[in-house]
Amino acid sequence: RVQSEVDALYGAKFQELCKAYYNDKTPWPAPETIASLTPDPLTGKGSDELFLCFYKEMVDRHYFANGRPTAQDSVVVWKNYIKLFDLLLADENVDMIMNEQWAFDLIHEFIYSFQGFSQFRSDPTKPSEEDIEVLRANPDVWTAHKVAYYLRKFIDKSNVESLLSEARNNGVSSRDIDLTNQNKLLFDLGYFSMFGLNRLECLLGDYHASLSAISAIDLRSSGDYYQNVLGCYLNVFYHSGFAYLMMMRFKDAIRTLTHIVCHIHRLNKMGALRGEESGAKKVMERCSSLLTIAVVLSPGTKLAVDVPGLHKELNRLSAMDSTLIIDL
Repeated sequence: RVQSEVDALYGAKFQELCKAYYNDKTPWPAPETIASLTPDPLTGKGSDELFLCFYKEMVDRHYFANGRPTAQDSVVVWKNYIKLFDLLLADENVDMIMNEQWAFDLIHEFIYSFQGFSQFRSDPTKPSEEDIEVLRANPDVWTAHKVAYYLRKFIDKSNVESLLSEARNNGVSSRDIDLTNQNKLLFDLGYFSMFGLNRLECLLGDYHASLSAISAIDLRSSGDYYQNVLGCYLNVFYHSGFAYLMMMRFKDAIRTLTHIVCHIHRLNKMGALRGEESGAKKVMERCSSLLTIAVVLSPGTKLAVDVPGLHKELNRLSAMDSTLIIDL
């Protein structure tokens, strides 16, 4: 097992196989179908539970992006996440290689699934009669406290906050932390769980807790580990900027949102978004709207840089039209 092979298989090959052979009408084989091909690595018998949980998480993610999942599908996905996370947390020395993007995607999709299920459950027009029965029979799936519990467990298990604090005190970048005596997989999951908690608390409206979740991260540093994953970079600045705005810390909101809008603009001009143009531009549009509101609500604040497109939005709001602020 070589890290470069994992990077290539996860980063490109899986998507190539999805496009070539699997779509909304042709899902990936069920874990039960391939179980006999994945014997337990210790005994050589049975099946490898950890591998099958990871496999199911990836194929479920593909199905939810391309198919039409039901409430029962969401329940099954929840149970697989819990089984996967329990297996990882129970093993001090998980014998598996991931990369930063995969670890981020796993945590990010966990939060995204919680968000989607919560919206589905709270909208009376969406669930069918069958879905309603499933919801009634499974009141404990995708609860906020349980989602937060697993994120915190990964943070505590990995000891990531202490490692980051020690590195900062020693003037060491988080990219250069010595993980010789640490499990890299658990470190990555704990690290990105902090960003997951930042997003979760923001969704729940606890903006102080959202910012506290990433207190061990130096967002002003130019060499932090999270910058290896563009999606993480975009999300943490968006949710932090939103939290600052809701807490009426307008100067902090302006500083945070200005940074990410300008950063995306630079990456786009350089052609460095690497196939993530659509998602990055959506984040930039949202952050630009929040930045416009923050500037309007903080008269006299001067921007450190010229933010692309901001003057156009400010001109629209020059009369403080409340309907335009609501639209933004």
